[in-house]
Parts: sequence; C-alpha cells; structure tokens
Amino acid sequence: MPGDTTTSQQQQQTSSTQPWAQAIPAVTGLLNNVSDLPTGTNSAQTNAIDLLKSNAINGANFGAPVAGATSSLLAGGNPAYTGILSDAYKTLQGNLSPVASGSMIGNNPALKSQLDTIQNDVTNNVRSQFAAAGRSGSPAESQAIARGVAQGEAPVIAGQYNQDVSNMLAANSALESGGLSTGTGLNSINTGNITTGAGLAQLYPGILNQNATSLLNAGNLEQSIPYQGTALQESQLLPIAGLGATSTGSSTGTTTQQQPLGPTLLGGILGGAALLGSGGLNILGPLGSSLMGGSAGFLPYGAEIPGAVGPTSVGGAPLVTSDVRMKHDIKHVGILNDGQNVYSFRFKGDRSNRKHIGLLAQEVELHHPEAVHDIGGTKFVDYDTATKDARAAA
Repeated sequence: MPGDTTTSQQQQQTSSTQPWAQAIPAVTGLLNNVSDLPTGTNSAQTNAIDLLKSNAINGANFGAPVAGATSSLLAGGNPAYTGILSDAYKTLQGNLSPVASGSMIGNNPALKSQLDTIQNDVTNNVRSQFAAAGRSGSPAESQAIARGVAQGEAPVIAGQYNQDVSNMLAANSALESGGLSTGTGLNSINTGNITTGAGLAQLYPGILNQNATSLLNAGNLEQSIPYQGTALQESQLLPIAGLGATSTGSSTGTTTQQQPLGPTLLGGILGGAALLGSGGLNILGPLGSSLMGGSAGFLPYGAEIPGAVGPTSVGGAPLVTSDVRMKHDIKHVGILNDGQNVYSFRFKGDRSNRKHIGLLAQEVELHHPEAVHDIGGTKFVDYDTATKDARAAA
C-alpha cells in the first residue's frame, strides 16, 4: 500500500525469571498450610455416607407392586369398574326390551279393562232405552249396542295404539343412548388403564433400581471427596509453583512487517518524540524491545516501586506489570495494528519518575484475556500474546 514501510529484523533473546524475594516467606507459609489440607472424608461426611448406604439397603422397593399394577392396568384394570357400566346397561336393556320390540302394542292390561267398562256401560244404556220402548231383544237393539260400543271404544283404542308406538320409539332411543354412554365409559376406562399402565411401565425401571442407584451415588460421593481435597491443594499449589518457576530460553527469527502511516505504535511513539527527553523512556514488552534496540525493555521493579511485583513469567512467557492501578500520568500516544491503545505513563512510587510506553492490562483483557495474569492482586501482561494480532496485521 502507498505509504507503507517494510522492516526486517533478526533477534535473539534470553530470559530468566525468579520468584519475588519478598513473597517467599508468605509463599512458604501458604505451602505449609496447603499441605495440611485434608483430602479424605471427615466424620460428618462419613456418617452421612453410611446413612445413605443404610437407607438404600433397608429402604422399601416398590418395584413389585408397580409391576403388578402395570400388568393389571394393561390387561384391562379392575373388572369391577367395567362391570358396573355393563351391568347397568343390561338392566336397562331388560326393562325396555318388551316395549322397544313392539310386543306391548295393543297388549296393555289396563286397555282391556277400560274397553270392558265401555261395553258394559253402552249395553246397559241401550237396553234400558229399548226396554222402555217395549222393543227389548229386537235386532235393532243389538245393532244399537254394537254401534255404541264401537263408537265408545274406537278413540280409546286409537289413543292407546299411538301411546304404545310412542313408548316403543322412546324405549329404542333410551337403549341407543344407554349403549352409547356405556361404550364411551368403557372406552374411557380402557384408555385410562392403558395410559396409566404405560406411564407406570416407564417409571418401573427407575423404581426397581432406586436402591441400587442410591448406593451407587453414595459410593461415587465417597470416592470423589478425597479428589476434591486433592483438587483444592492443586488449585493453591500450581499458581504458587508457576510464580516461583525459573525458566531460560532463547529464540532467533526473522520477521517482515508492514506498518501503515498513521496512529500505529511506532507512529505514536515517533509522534510523541518529546517523551524521549531527559526523563528517559522505557518501552515495555517485545515490540518495545525491538523498536528501541533494547535486550529486554523491562523496568527492574522491586524496592523502587513499593507494592509492585517485578517481571516474572508463566510457562516461559515474560510478564510485565501493566495494571492501571499501578500507574499515573497516563496519556494516549498511539494504537497497535489491531486497534489496541498505547499509552505513556509513570509508575506510582517510582522515585526515578521515568516515563514508559505500553498497554493497560484492563484493556488487554477485553482483547486477549489469555494474555493477562493476576498475581497477588496485580495484573500482569504477556506482551507476546497480547500483541500477536498486531504483529499478524503488520
């Protein structure tokens, strides 16, 4: 690109880190305390595990009753439930069958008595009239009696016939409705039995194995507690071991990078040339070392900066104190190729009052949290990791 510059460099670096001398007594005491942490079960845990095992062994297992209930439901459930509906329909059918079949049409016992009464009344009335007229026993008398009986009985017979037919139709409707209700009820019972039985069948394995599962859980808990204690020791020892590690290494390589003109790290540094005055300038990290021609570029902390932790390493990677809480007089001077801000600053408590250029750990965490390490409450930055994207974009 126009305005780009290409630089090639070859470097060799050797570094060695030691634990912070002032922290060694505290670290030694902490190591002793961690070594005394329990890794086995305590009495409360042992009693609880024993109780869990006892409950699992002695607790009732409902697998057999559930299996029996499941089989019964899937086979139709309790016959009494279906029998109630079936018997009720049979009773209804028996009571209505004569009427529903039509056999009762014209066979109402009360009808015969009513017709006999009509016949007697008509006969007596007609005979009395013919006797009064002196015509008793004549053919006209018989005809009058027959006509009178027919006229008296006809509407009664017709009404009773219509009533019998209506009763027959109503009986058939009642039987149909009763059959439908009975069928619906039986189907509902059967469906409920199957649904409930299927649900119990799904629960059966868990119920059957609940005691064994409880024993297994108690055993797993008993086995895991010592490992939890060991893990607690490890969580305390490993960071301490890393803090006190000593590493030596060297690297040789050639890099070619393009730096666009503008507010890059180098541009920001050159643009703030006034920082290179009598106060001195220290550019922290590998990029700063190469730019300024230094071998390490780290400020030797310690007694001159109260409360600051000096350069150290994790896995051989050099770390630099970049915690914003350790700095003052912070001014923005540029950005890296990956967009990270670069600042000039002074360390609090540094009697030399030297100016430095570098990153702020709290901002690096937003881009590369893996490059920030918290040691003793102070944030350190692995500049090699923090600036990897900037180097790649160069």
